[in-house]
Amino acid sequence: MPKENLLRLEASPYLRQHADNPVHWAPWGDAALAEAKARNVPILLSVGYAACHWCHVMAHESFEDQSVADIMNEHFVCIKVDREERPDIDDIYITALSLMGEQGGWPLTMFLDGEAQPFWGGTYFPKEAAHGRPGFKQLMLEISRAYQNNAPQIATNSKAVVDGLRARALADSAADYPTDVPSRAMRALAAHIDRDHGGIGGAPKFPQASLFRFLIEQSTYEQDANSGELCLHSLRQMCRGGIYDHIGGGFARYTVDAEWLIPHFEKMLYDNALLISLLCAGFKKSPDPIFEHHICETIEWLEREMRDDASGAFTSSLDADSEGEEGKFYVWHWNDLVQALGEDHEAFAATYGCAPTGNFEGNNIPNLLSTPAGSLRTDDPVIEKARDTLFQARAHRVRPGRDDKVLADWNGMAVAALCEAADLFGRRDWLDLAIAVFDAALALLETDDKIMHSACGDVRLDIGLGEDYVHMAEAALALFSSTGDVTYLAKAQTFMASLVKYHDSGRGYSSAPTTRQDVLVHNRPIFDGAVPSLNGTALWVLSSIAHITGDPKDYERATTQRHLFSGHLTRAYTQMPQFMRGAHRLNSAICVAIITPHFADANYRLLHQTVAQTARPDIITAPYLESTLNDLPNSHPAFGKKCIDGLPTAYICGRGQCLEPVTSIENLKEVLATPNLFTI
Repeated sequence: MPKENLLRLEASPYLRQHADNPVHWAPWGDAALAEAKARNVPILLSVGYAACHWCHVMAHESFEDQSVADIMNEHFVCIKVDREERPDIDDIYITALSLMGEQGGWPLTMFLDGEAQPFWGGTYFPKEAAHGRPGFKQLMLEISRAYQNNAPQIATNSKAVVDGLRARALADSAADYPTDVPSRAMRALAAHIDRDHGGIGGAPKFPQASLFRFLIEQSTYEQDANSGELCLHSLRQMCRGGIYDHIGGGFARYTVDAEWLIPHFEKMLYDNALLISLLCAGFKKSPDPIFEHHICETIEWLEREMRDDASGAFTSSLDADSEGEEGKFYVWHWNDLVQALGEDHEAFAATYGCAPTGNFEGNNIPNLLSTPAGSLRTDDPVIEKARDTLFQARAHRVRPGRDDKVLADWNGMAVAALCEAADLFGRRDWLDLAIAVFDAALALLETDDKIMHSACGDVRLDIGLGEDYVHMAEAALALFSSTGDVTYLAKAQTFMASLVKYHDSGRGYSSAPTTRQDVLVHNRPIFDGAVPSLNGTALWVLSSIAHITGDPKDYERATTQRHLFSGHLTRAYTQMPQFMRGAHRLNSAICVAIITPHFADANYRLLHQTVAQTARPDIITAPYLESTLNDLPNSHPAFGKKCIDGLPTAYICGRGQCLEPVTSIENLKEVLATPNLFTI
């Protein structure tokens, strides 16, 4: 293998950021693994992503330093992985680190043997010993010495970790679904909500969109006002805090404090997609103007700053840093506010918590945490003028870098969120954006009935992941519900059928195809993290398809998926909110089939939006043209239905029965407001 840095050949912007390092980096692959065996040296695996601040810190301190690179090149085969490009690889080794008793995070630094088996690891290491952490140079020399001189101990360590990984991957988790678990999970999770500041736990604080989506829905099912209000309080605090960019829109990944004030400034596509959906759920439960305001601004930010100019799909992330400083693009010195806003600076500062002394390292992060609840007016002309002035002033700053990768799964999440928001607020422009992004992502990533996970520019990564199929299927179902175009439903069914190559019979879906040999184990993701789990989302999608089609085979697939993972619920239910959402959808969803002479009918649009605006989260919308119903099978919920008196008509079906058809908006609202529409 050439003694050079090979990352200049890669498509990933993150990998190319390291192409000029003096380290002889190689991408993950058979060639690098073979070299480690041939040289009898360990592998130094470094995993990160483009928007990661501490990844940049370690790169500047160590990977750009010739003395550090000399040690790395002499004693290791050095492999760099973009965790967004290869989340399957990242998942294996971050799980391995947890089995070693260490807290995971990025940059992830792992030491592997020639078989890619981990024997030791950590996250960020300073170049020299500091803050109680060993220095990276000293650590590498000790690791290398141990690898050469104490091979039996290394083998013992790696075997223990790999045995643990394989045991987790192969564990039998099949069981009957315990119907009492969602209620217990809601109470347990709600008990951990910070009653003062919202969110779960203390610092650092993450939005945890999947978890709060589950809590909002479950509190609605159980009419638990306390849990519901704790969720809404958490959403309001997120919206008010500095985690939200009050000048340009969009949410950062998390805050380093418990009050939501000080963000880790990177913005990720997946976070914002999931938070748009969460805010839609919050708005349905309590139509707070701040929820609508932030949904609108976040979508504007997505369209303005995150679309790839060439393809039209969404790119991955914006960096936390610019000009070598974290958050420099987003924060404001008091003098800058005075200069930009003139006499309006006092009104802006009073509203957005700014002061001459600053609220973050001498600078100001605009926030609404000190503004009394209910007093914010998003249409205040003075404040809106000030925000626009600061937005224009900020545009002249050096922008944070953008990771231009297009990822299939993250685009799928974004499309689903756009559809939900478009239906809720009657925004055809948002629906048009969802359609355009879906088409653009598939044009770039779909080939020969396969979905590739990632592309950047003209280069596609020749790897598809299970997550890509389930989230693009979720997007296709959302587009079907929004448009009534049955080709989207067919697309979703095709994607889920293609997922069979990721299915380990009797164990569920893995991220990588089960035939791939370049991964140590085939994990079956079921626990939610920053994004909903693969197998939880698969249950959600399969359950949705089953209710839309009424096909017993679709119900059987969803029921089997639920059975395969229900054993985890007895000990880890708080980590499985997406799975429980899918299980509830399978058990209790209500399918509202809206039959219309044509989709341009104004009454049809009103019926459709009425369904979208209902507070109940257990509804699946299935629109159909009356002229197409004869093509449906007998088992289909819409089979035999028709427009009453030529009017668009809603049929509300669940548990194998349908209520009387409804044509008026008032009657539809009344029916949907009934708590228990169907009984067993």
